[in-house]
Amino acid sequence: MPLKIARHNVTQGDFVDGAFSPVTVTYPDSTSTTKTVFTGGVGGGPLNTINSATDMTIACSFVDRNGITWTDGFITHQKGEYQFMVQSVAGNSTSTTRCVLVATQTSSLIAGQMNIAAVGTTGNLFFARKIDSKFVWNNGKQPYVLGTDTAIQYIASQGGVTFTAADGSTVGPYAVVSSNNYYRF
Repeated sequence: MPLKIARHNVTQGDFVDGAFSPVTVTYPDSTSTTKTVFTGGVGGGPLNTINSATDMTIACSFVDRNGITWTDGFITHQKGEYQFMVQSVAGNSTSTTRCVLVATQTSSLIAGQMNIAAVGTTGNLFFARKIDSKFVWNNGKQPYVLGTDTAIQYIASQGGVTFTAADGSTVGPYAVVSSNNYYRF
């Protein structure tokens, strides 16, 4: 399944198709707060005012064709199972590069490679080997939600967290993939 790409509604300042699923889950993202998000994730450029679950997109780091490392990337298009067009928020369209997704640290990336940070169901930090709108792959495929840098750090420190549905029942587990807050470990 290809990765869904959100589009901006310039008039309303929000996303069109800003989520993959209508299903939401809630998880603790700090010792005192929780986050309610849609399951799965989408690519697309982040908005300047990102305050809700509908405004989160998958974040990435990449090295462009000129060898410049960008840690504020986002996915603009999917070109193959492991290939994406990515762009930096700061570099605008001049940073647009076709990259291959690799499961390695940002400091080890070479030109034309990208990574996506995540935390697994038991709090293990990892870089995605593959991603679509429903699943992220590490050693196997896992359903996922998007999370902020604070949430990823908290989940890693806790060795994982419990996810709940709107009715309060336990669901998941889910991996948490880096959203547009650009968490990098």
